[in-house]
Amino acid sequence: GTPVYVEQFTPTTNEFGLININIGGGTPQSGDFSTIDWSNGPYSLKVEVDENGGTTYTDMGTSQLLSVPYALHAKTSEDAFSGDYDELANMPATNISDTTFYVQLDHTEEDYIDFGTFEGFTNSSDWAVIEKVMMPTGTGIEGGWHIFRGEAWQDKEGDISLQITTGSVNVWVVKNGLKSLAYNNTFLEETWYTICLQYDAALTTLNLYVDGELVDQLESIDPQDDSGNTNKMFWGGQDVDATEGEGDLYSEESIIIACQDWFQRKLTLEEIQTYSPENRPQDGLYFSSSINSNSVTDLSGNSHNGTNGNSPEYIYDVYNHTDFDEDLYVDGNLTVAGNLKVMGDLEVEGTIKGSINIDTIHFSQIEGLLGEGYSMMFPDILDNYGIIDITGIGSNDVVYLNGPGYDVEAIESYNEWGERDDYPGRSMENPIVFEADSSDLPWLQSLISWFDESSPAPKDLAVIIPDINRTESARWNCTSFSPDGYTEGTDNRISFRLIHDQIPDTDLNINLQLPDPFGTECTAETENFEVLFDGQKFGCPTLEVDTANQVMTLAWDYNEFNGFWSFIKPYLDGTYTNKFQVIASWVYYDPNHVKQSTFDGCFPLHFEHYTGFGLDQKSKFMVRIWYVRMREA
Repeated sequence: GTPVYVEQFTPTTNEFGLININIGGGTPQSGDFSTIDWSNGPYSLKVEVDENGGTTYTDMGTSQLLSVPYALHAKTSEDAFSGDYDELANMPATNISDTTFYVQLDHTEEDYIDFGTFEGFTNSSDWAVIEKVMMPTGTGIEGGWHIFRGEAWQDKEGDISLQITTGSVNVWVVKNGLKSLAYNNTFLEETWYTICLQYDAALTTLNLYVDGELVDQLESIDPQDDSGNTNKMFWGGQDVDATEGEGDLYSEESIIIACQDWFQRKLTLEEIQTYSPENRPQDGLYFSSSINSNSVTDLSGNSHNGTNGNSPEYIYDVYNHTDFDEDLYVDGNLTVAGNLKVMGDLEVEGTIKGSINIDTIHFSQIEGLLGEGYSMMFPDILDNYGIIDITGIGSNDVVYLNGPGYDVEAIESYNEWGERDDYPGRSMENPIVFEADSSDLPWLQSLISWFDESSPAPKDLAVIIPDINRTESARWNCTSFSPDGYTEGTDNRISFRLIHDQIPDTDLNINLQLPDPFGTECTAETENFEVLFDGQKFGCPTLEVDTANQVMTLAWDYNEFNGFWSFIKPYLDGTYTNKFQVIASWVYYDPNHVKQSTFDGCFPLHFEHYTGFGLDQKSKFMVRIWYVRMREA
């Protein structure tokens, strides 16, 4: 490609025949290093040498820059979006929907809903069944058949059944025996999934979709004639003849259902991919569930209304949008089941009643008093509140927006078996971003004066985490950080940005001051999940795995992170070159059913203390780790 920048060096080797140069610090031959748009990569580095000091260069090779200088790229990326919602293209339509219910069926209580017979559904033609469902905690790999049109030991043509477990989705249809489809994968409890079973009469194919993706198909399945099929359709299990002595249900399983629809036509791929309680097709409906506060009715007009068995639980949820151009007026009660975020002022003409938990608040913004006899509960530490201490300027209270952290270069490599087997290179310190107000005006003026210097010298600083008594509980010592501009912040504060703008290396310029102050307890369900790093356990982190990019992401609370910094620090500073192993174990159903994932050839890509600078559960640490391969057992 065309070079964007060329520079020349005339270095002298040391006694070992080695030279050291700083890229960007040579004599420019063409281009301007300071104007390189690092977001427009990838870029490669070509090196040519004339050992005699002339201009007859020998090509020493070209390699891709896999780690972009963070501080340089961040200067340009800041201007990508102004933050104004109205400047976005393709903004979602503003709307509010009513309270929506979903139903939970508990197999231990033999909960079920009976919708009666579905005779004439398949009708020797196209059809589709689609639903949005969730497995409750404890489902595991033993899940039963939660949707069942049929009767145990009385199979008839056109019977249909669906099952989801933590290890697979299974479906079958009766046509000259059972015709089954299966998709083996990892499915999470307490997570919504869309399952669609669809029959194409012209192609004689039976198709299974999960979350809009075709995952299995059966060919040469003749159309199903279900005339005369008087078997009922159940949610929660399978209908059974009382003479079989099995009770009301057979092979039942707990399930949470948001919606389900049966169509006497094929659905388009877009209809399958966008299916949700708020977006359900209307044409060709045979059955359309409407989940109410205590029952399920059929909106298709075919009167397949459900009859409750035992005590299914009906749970409400509220779906709404987050932006309104004009005032929103609610004439009645406003119920918020999740979080309520107020970007502007919150005015209450009446009295705030009851016990209230608030994660983040600035005391200066509280006006007036609460109603007599009521209290407002605050956490031990206000979210992202801390202290910064800068050499030569002093310390002050601030609100942190970006905490201490590192990015590590991943150098592409392949092992003898052809596997992608990267190894760690240099590291780069993340920027430290904080907001400060004018409560200590001399300190603020000194800080601004340093930022306004034409060539400000780097300074050492400390990110200090206080407890509720304003006593220091933890400290990150940061060396050689330089100003990188300041802008207007929120709540009349000023936002300041500090960067470590030296060339990436293996010298750590952000270090935890020992002894390690973090806790060792576990807030997660330790009996169900455990992560070991080379055989060592550090609290109970959450775990997400990106198999496509061979990266795992782990997050810890403040009170369970003790010891992990000491574990990864030698990998960040290059002391340890051997990679480590991570083993994650899940207990499913009972202690005899354990799933284990082993990650080989690991090293850290990213570390960050990213939110909640205080001794409470809001304080989080996040680590991304590269791995060579994942083995499951």
